[in-house]
Amino acid sequence: MRELSDRDLIGRFVGEQDEEAFAQLVRRHRGMVYRVALRRCNGNHALAEDLAQSVMILLARKAGAAEKPFAELCRREFPVAVMGPGHDLVVPAELRFKSVDARRLVETVAASGDLKVKWIPEGRGVILYAGAPDSDVDSFLAQIGSVDVNERVAAARRGGWLEDPRVIPGLVKAARDDDTRVRRQARWSLGERLGWASAAILMPDKTTRLLQEEFNTPTRGGWRAAAGIAHLPRDAALGLIQTFIEKDDRAFSCITRCKNILPALRKTGGDDALALVLDIAENRTSDPRVLTEAFESLAERKGAAAIPIIDRILDSAPTNTSAAAIASRRTSAFGALAIAGDPRVWQWTEEYLQSGDPGTRHRAARALRASPGHKAFDLLTKALEFEDTSVRSAAVSALGEIGDSRAARLIEKRLQDDDASVQYVAVRSLCLLEKKKGLKLLTRVLGGHDERMRVAAVGAVGRIGGPEALALLAKALKDDAPVIRSAVARALGCLNGSAKVVSLLEQALQDEDANVRSAAVYGLSRLGGLQAMAALERAYESGPSDQRIKTALSRALGMPQTR
Repeated sequence: MRELSDRDLIGRFVGEQDEEAFAQLVRRHRGMVYRVALRRCNGNHALAEDLAQSVMILLARKAGAAEKPFAELCRREFPVAVMGPGHDLVVPAELRFKSVDARRLVETVAASGDLKVKWIPEGRGVILYAGAPDSDVDSFLAQIGSVDVNERVAAARRGGWLEDPRVIPGLVKAARDDDTRVRRQARWSLGERLGWASAAILMPDKTTRLLQEEFNTPTRGGWRAAAGIAHLPRDAALGLIQTFIEKDDRAFSCITRCKNILPALRKTGGDDALALVLDIAENRTSDPRVLTEAFESLAERKGAAAIPIIDRILDSAPTNTSAAAIASRRTSAFGALAIAGDPRVWQWTEEYLQSGDPGTRHRAARALRASPGHKAFDLLTKALEFEDTSVRSAAVSALGEIGDSRAARLIEKRLQDDDASVQYVAVRSLCLLEKKKGLKLLTRVLGGHDERMRVAAVGAVGRIGGPEALALLAKALKDDAPVIRSAVARALGCLNGSAKVVSLLEQALQDEDANVRSAAVYGLSRLGGLQAMAALERAYESGPSDQRIKTALSRALGMPQTR
């Protein structure tokens, strides 16, 4: 019998969840991986064993990678930054379960979102961006260097709407301008509009200093700055986090709840980062969301050796902790334990799915989203038959996030569920299906009479994007129900900033319903390009009588807030 190739084995593992196929891959290559690791670790056998284990775990996770937000999926390959607030990219269904070269994956996903790709030398990362005309970039560069302060302020604002890496050096320089207004506007453009991640990849040294300053600003500035840390070089990222811990422990406890701090530690790796992860999990918070990230960081780094550490943290709960709280802590570890190969995770999941506490059952089903594979799929299939609607909803949501190819049929079936909340989650998950099939089902939902389901369908159409989605949204913008028109205005913000999209949102700005007008402001604020900015400026200069709309416009344009 012909010996199966690596490609054949990976295909069986990904397509059929054949764990023996993956075990054969491990046996075939672990020795080579260990020898390379030993050389890289200067003969340190324990460290080399750790590194080899981590490599094999990473192979398993990448080979069976489920549907995840694009930056989440790619962050362990290299830092990936998507410029602008309106892009929520996901891996196309046709590539979701195939072993694809990471560089090709980036190019394909960027193309699906009509984005360009800029590879940064020396493997520092990649930036996905919409791009701007040369004339607009040249005008910005000339204006940002002007001796006139008002021109620099205007340029710093305009730069935030030009989703193009060529504006970043000018904005970074303006962020240290002598004039307060220029500095504030440039930092708003970098943090609120373009995202610090792009600057962190393109200009790591100068951006590190800016992020350190932003950490000292109240609430929103610090949270936005946290998003850039994961994209900094390892030493810079660790230095920022350590400085922040030492400076203000209370502020750090708050910032750990921001989704970006632990992913930064997770990406940097190394014993010092692992020590910080342990410190967070053991001493700084009991928030299940933070613990989930910390536990998975430990499992990726230490493999099976993480299991006793996770057990110790789970067992450290006070003696008076309720059974529901204990279950919440334990379910936060399910994804990590599955990564580490702990068979107890499946026993606990089955046990908690049968719990008398509704919240525990819900969390058990929800936790399965972190454990793609046939065992999780089988448990979720059972959970779909529960009488408890919250469990069925969590199971549908988990199936969507896991992205198993068999999940599409089950999600479609739940469109006819007896409970409206389960139907709603199923509709929202349709954007994860193959594009043509997803749009077909969503068109059917949009033609129905249930406004709540139609609102969910509009949002899913926006996430799918493309010309077909735009045609559906343009038609829905004429709907008689204001709630549908509002949903459409928000969904249009997920598309590219073409003249057609901007025109539709300008129409929505004239809607008789205030909620629709407010949604149109939001939609335009998520678009990139000077056309969207100009539309917002025209609306602001027209002097809207509704104070809520005026405030929303000034915030979208980054103008100072006055009382």
